[in-house]
Amino acid sequence: MDLAAVAVVLLVWLVASAWAGDRMGAWIEDKTWRLVTQLLTFAVLLPIPLADELMARPQFDAVCRDRAQLTIHIPEALGSATRRRPLKPEPVDGVGLPASSQTWWVLSEQARLVVASYEVVQVRGGWLARWARGTDAEPVTFRGRCQPPDLERRLDPSPAPGLPGNPGLQGATVG
Repeated sequence: MDLAAVAVVLLVWLVASAWAGDRMGAWIEDKTWRLVTQLLTFAVLLPIPLADELMARPQFDAVCRDRAQLTIHIPEALGSATRRRPLKPEPVDGVGLPASSQTWWVLSEQARLVVASYEVVQVRGGWLARWARGTDAEPVTFRGRCQPPDLERRLDPSPAPGLPGNPGLQGATVG
C-alpha cells in the first residue's frame, strides 16, 4: 500500500465524519444547536486518523532544534580529505512517535581524527502511515528527518569565490 491507500482512508474518514456529524445533529430539534452539534462533531472526528502525527510535529521540531547540531572539533583539518561514519542510533523520548537520533563523525583520512560531528534525528510515521506503508514509513503530514541546517555547505572546506576563510564554519559550534 502507498499514498493512494492513505488518500482513500482519509476520504472515507471525511465522509464518515460528515455522516456522524449529521446523525448527531438529528437528535436535536433546535436548528441552531443542531448545526452547532453537527459542525463540532465533524471538527472533532476529522483529524483523528492523523492525530498522533499532528501532536508529534511540534515535539519533533523541538527535538530537531535541540539535537540536530554540527560541532567542528578541528577546524583546520576540514581542508583534508574526510569520510563520514555513522554511530549506532539511539531512541529519543518525548516525541510521541518512534524516533531516533544518530550521531555521525566526520573523520580525517590522513590523521584519523574526528574533525566534526553532527546528529540526524529521524521519526517514523503515525499509525496510518505505518499501516499503509510499513513499519519504517515516514509521517504523512511532515518530513520525518532533520539534520543541521546547510550541513554540506558548512562542511565544505573551500571558501566561496572572493571570500576569505571557511564559510563552512559559519553557525557551527567549534570545540
